[in-house]
Amino acid sequence: MNQALIIPTFVTANIHINRLGQNQRKKFLDAYNRYGPVDDDIYEVLYDAMTNFDSKYSKYMKVFFIDDVAGGLYGKKYDIGVEKKSVIVLTSGFNDSTLAHEALHAMNLYHTFDNDSKFTFLNFETDNVMDYSDIENRKFAVISTYVWQWKILHDFLKTI
Repeated sequence: MNQALIIPTFVTANIHINRLGQNQRKKFLDAYNRYGPVDDDIYEVLYDAMTNFDSKYSKYMKVFFIDDVAGGLYGKKYDIGVEKKSVIVLTSGFNDSTLAHEALHAMNLYHTFDNDSKFTFLNFETDNVMDYSDIENRKFAVISTYVWQWKILHDFLKTI
């Protein structure tokens, strides 16, 4: 993010699932047992719990770390362009680019090989954090972002 002249600030807080209200705990456990750690209901419960935990976190992007696996996923964004800015990062398979990749999704960036991006590149062929070059074929370390992505990131920051 430093390439885009964005310096993140991190605050750590813990959510204890056993301290959730009965309905929220049931929703969380039912979703987790049915679909695993990246189900949308998991996002809802964690996001709401964090927001309710302390209102000062209402404008923060939320990153939830879960020690589990999900069929080759290392993380998942709730959805791109939605109000609830949050990501789940799975610590199994976690590497040095996972958090940056998922956080950039939360900041409205698509994969560079996705046709929803401003420009589309071949998959696994760039050193951009929004490519999977470091995971799939180990050709490139993913260490960069593009200038056109910086504008999207800066526009995102104006919304929080």
